[in-house]
Amino acid sequence: MFDSSYSKRNDLHSNEEDNAAFFNGRRNLLVKQMWFTTKNSFTYEFWARPADTIQIVKQSITGVTDLQGQKFIIFPGHGGEQNAGIGISLGTNGIIVFEHGSNHFPAILVYKMSIKTWTHIMIVLKNKTPYLYINGIFIKKGKTSIKAELYPSGIIGGMDKYGYYKGYLKDLSLWKDSPENNYENMREIIFRWKGSNDENKDNTQVVKLDKQTKVKLIAFYLPQFHEIPENNMWWGKGFTEWTNTKKAEPLFHEHYQPRIPFEQNYYDLTDSSVRNWQAELAKSFGIYGFCYYHYWFKGKLLLETPLQEVLKLSEPDFPFCLSWANEPWTRKWDGSENEVLMPQDYGDENDWQEHFEYLKQVFSDDRYIKVDGKPIFLIYRPQIIPDCDKMLDYWDDLAKKSGWNGMYFIETLNGFPKKKLFKNFQAAVEFEPHYTMALGEADNAWRVMESFEHKSKHVLDYDEVWSNILDRNPILPNTIPGAFVDWDNTARLGQNSTVYEGASPEKWKDYLSKQLIRAREVHNSEFLFINAWNEWAEGAYLEPDMKYGFNYLEAVKDALIQTKNYKL
Repeated sequence: MFDSSYSKRNDLHSNEEDNAAFFNGRRNLLVKQMWFTTKNSFTYEFWARPADTIQIVKQSITGVTDLQGQKFIIFPGHGGEQNAGIGISLGTNGIIVFEHGSNHFPAILVYKMSIKTWTHIMIVLKNKTPYLYINGIFIKKGKTSIKAELYPSGIIGGMDKYGYYKGYLKDLSLWKDSPENNYENMREIIFRWKGSNDENKDNTQVVKLDKQTKVKLIAFYLPQFHEIPENNMWWGKGFTEWTNTKKAEPLFHEHYQPRIPFEQNYYDLTDSSVRNWQAELAKSFGIYGFCYYHYWFKGKLLLETPLQEVLKLSEPDFPFCLSWANEPWTRKWDGSENEVLMPQDYGDENDWQEHFEYLKQVFSDDRYIKVDGKPIFLIYRPQIIPDCDKMLDYWDDLAKKSGWNGMYFIETLNGFPKKKLFKNFQAAVEFEPHYTMALGEADNAWRVMESFEHKSKHVLDYDEVWSNILDRNPILPNTIPGAFVDWDNTARLGQNSTVYEGASPEKWKDYLSKQLIRAREVHNSEFLFINAWNEWAEGAYLEPDMKYGFNYLEAVKDALIQTKNYKL
């Protein structure tokens, strides 16, 4: 029971609406989709006076409950296949605690009662079991979740299609504790939202990012613009990414190929002046940092020289992070196991230790991008890594022993089917346009172009694919939005290429502006990843070229200024 501490702690004028927010049943407030640093044991407390009824359903630990008529004070984030987010539906006739995962939306605590005046409510999660307290009195114990882990959510006021809360709400807190018998045991607060009648009077969704926080653009960066012995052996002496780029030919009328860099600047990334030029160029147009592709094959590094030189020379002064492109290298360039040139073997703990020791020197650089004291590390295809969870646990432990708060793992959502959501990933990033195509959302984007040989060439409509990107809500929790400049890999695959038709700097500015707004209002993300800075053989680049000059970079700057994300 909480009687004594409840009365001492909550002298909140509970009969007044002056300091409360009214939710009209058509809006919400997104603080954060889920907190992955807290799991299984935590506490929600709040004051509420609901204004409408909810549908009372049966308690369950499996299945999908009929959600019609629910009114969520906290909408449960999506926990994926193995885990679940926790949410709370409240009405004048009762309260329900839901959990949410893949094909999983049961009501694990249901209590029917009349709630027509200001009421203090606590939902205490202890070892995945919910306990309900009303006005400081223990009322009911719910069912224990069968999911691996439960996470708290921060979508206040509900969600469209599932049910918005209607009524007054104030003094909502999330505690990183499950107290035994008094408030003094609740020592660490995750967030507190006081509520106000002046807040959020319109019907729009509001993102609770700090107003001073600007969305940071990170561009994927390909290091294959220098010779390495392996490529010379496999593809011929002198091979770099420019080799394929130069030989591309148009496949249909007005097809933009070959792609020629501005002033024919076919640079070599082993030249420090080139790397400095790239960083200064990116910085001047508002790009926050580069995400270097990292190629590690059980102790064997490929294309590592540019990054090694960046570390060695301590220049350029420009933030960066790594994305482990953990596919085998093949002659098809697409991760197929046919004609494997460099196989991928993930090894055991000895190999993981060796890999981490290399990463450690990279993470130790002051320019390396970190979140909450954790170096971020993207993995392109975690689903093909045996013992991935175990490996990430091992690395996270090594990172903590090395003085960081752990590692911030980001799963890449791309064109390959997902088998499961791994528990150790704190976030996911949309790798576009591959992710949208993998979801099957752009099947209506295909167009037919007549080739020079009077054969048909199927292409994808740039505008249609972008429309699908901008219309989609995040499917997974903590999803970082993505953007693509253009895509055309004719330089690599010729007639078998995938071509997006219709891109222009003007369209790019418009779509990027909208995605920057969505980064805040939909994703609650401080990052947005762009594909890409210099993928010339795939037609995905921001660097200046002979046709458009610096127009795509100018569009980036204009979009940042327009959305108030440009940092002078």
